[in-house]
Amino acid sequence: MTTSEEPSYILRHNKTATESERLDQQHHFISSFTPGFVSPAIPRAKLVNIADIATGTGIWLRELSSTLSHDQPNDRAAPSYTGFDISSSFFPTDLGPDFKFVQHDILQPFPKEYHGNYDLVHLRLLVGAVLEKQLPIALRNVIELLGHTWRLSPMGRVALHQNAFRSRPP
Repeated sequence: MTTSEEPSYILRHNKTATESERLDQQHHFISSFTPGFVSPAIPRAKLVNIADIATGTGIWLRELSSTLSHDQPNDRAAPSYTGFDISSSFFPTDLGPDFKFVQHDILQPFPKEYHGNYDLVHLRLLVGAVLEKQLPIALRNVIELLGHTWRLSPMGRVALHQNAFRSRPP
């Protein structure tokens, strides 16, 4: 993005307890309308590496981890979780080795080390973070996380949750 372009991210990246709380409350509000963390079409038992784009406080990953830990057989290794966000301000610091948080701008290609690593990539409210004309760039970058074999594999899914809230005059 050049300096002459308008900024595409509409929310400030200010680290405050209030903003962290707002992000978590937003997650709980949206989750109340969305049944489950992962579509029933995606076999949970096969999830090994999971990414969350615009992770914020990492709440979606943390709650998914809790849910999956109850679903997993005891002899299976725990999945790994990676949260990506343009700001590292809200990343939790008290999670175990199964969690990793990376500062990254969705409008830039991901480093090659992340390409092809993920069985599931979760995005929510991307339309509130980038301009409409930037959506194809962001989605192209996300698909790289699944690698080039994603079309051939029954795994490798992108869970894209975009809510359209419209107001209507009374």
